[in-house]
Amino acid sequence: MNLRHLQFFRELAKTQHMSKAAENLGISQPSLSYAIKKLEAEVGVPLFEPDGRNIKLTQIGKIYLSYIDNSLDSLSQGNAIVRQLTNPDQGHVSLGFTYTMGQRLVPELMTHFKAEKENQKITFDLGQNTTPQLLQDLYDDKYDVVLASYAEFFNEQEADNVFQFIPIVKQAIRVAIPTNHPLAKKRQNLLQRLGKISNDHVFREQRVTPVDR
Repeated sequence: MNLRHLQFFRELAKTQHMSKAAENLGISQPSLSYAIKKLEAEVGVPLFEPDGRNIKLTQIGKIYLSYIDNSLDSLSQGNAIVRQLTNPDQGHVSLGFTYTMGQRLVPELMTHFKAEKENQKITFDLGQNTTPQLLQDLYDDKYDVVLASYAEFFNEQEADNVFQFIPIVKQAIRVAIPTNHPLAKKRQNLLQRLGKISNDHVFREQRVTPVDR
């Protein structure tokens, strides 16, 4: 089915006048008449009927028009979104980040980013969660990019085979205990044990994680 024929059909349905519709479309009247006859042959029923010197939609034509309107409107919206997404000066970014990233880093990044004139038309959709959930949401295309911790594994496979990890910052993690707590007297032993746990943990560095699959 020819897309231009559908556009011709909608314009003719709007004007209900062959010569006026042809003028609005910038084509000849015979070309418009041929396109409508071709379309009617494809759907198998008349879409227009005579109405004095003009024409009008048949009952089936009215029903068909509602679907054509929805289809052409959706297509126009899709084309607009594609143009927006491929324009580096405008568009929409879905950004996910861990709770610690949201305290300072993300607000600072967005403030500096939006301060640039060429970024004024770019909008953001923000979400916070834990690293495992952020990576899963990134994999499911919920986010365009996430700021999260590095992970060695994702869904029982090496995470580096699923995502591209780019280090952007390292965060220091501190242990806080009351001064009168029994563990405070065993500081060195406690730090050694925590250090071993940290080395065995799968999340080591804060990283930005765009999906690459």
